[in-house]
Amino acid sequence: MRFSELEKIVSKHRMKRYLQACTSDKSKAVELYLLNIQLSSETFKLICFFEIAFRNSINNHLSKLYGQDWLEQSISASGFFNSPQTAITFSIIQNLKIDISKENNNQLITQLGFGFWRHLFAPNQYKAVGSNLLEILIHKPKSTPSLQINQKYIFKKLTEINDLRNRIAHHEPICFKNGITRLDISDTIRISNSIVLLLEWLNIDTKNQFVNLESINSIALRAQKLIQH
Repeated sequence: MRFSELEKIVSKHRMKRYLQACTSDKSKAVELYLLNIQLSSETFKLICFFEIAFRNSINNHLSKLYGQDWLEQSISASGFFNSPQTAITFSIIQNLKIDISKENNNQLITQLGFGFWRHLFAPNQYKAVGSNLLEILIHKPKSTPSLQINQKYIFKKLTEINDLRNRIAHHEPICFKNGITRLDISDTIRISNSIVLLLEWLNIDTKNQFVNLESINSIALRAQKLIQH
């Protein structure tokens, strides 16, 4: 595809960043754009796999503690989300129940996005469900004086994953850091590594086609070589 054709489809504003990163080489700018698409595809596949595993781990854990209908019960009169501190979470579940004509816990579970599950590690929500969600990370190492792997640490990691997920979903380039025009895939690589580590802590087999860091690293290397030549 020629640069002029891609620019017409994508817009001058979006292509300007690629062009600047490639020192105005239009052919390289097109190639970098296509590499970013490949990188986004592989990274999003990894994130989606983690999202499902993470969601199901939380659901299984809370189902054992509070029953299979824990989500619906959480917004009942005595539910743990029925408080001012967790009003947003309460509202999300309540509105979703209204949208789904026949309430079913499994149906509700699958309709809730990653942002909802991430937020269960936010301070108020984490406390509301019993301050026990770290238990899903059965292979999590013990904290040390220099590294506290606690609720706050996990919430920060989940927020980074969610932010990267949203950037891909909104077609933002992930071969750059926010606000810069030079190639820098370090954040994408770092967050991808965090996802694999969290999957291992969740006791999920990472030796499968959905967890392919080699592919992500390979695309990143190709992009780096493109800029250097």
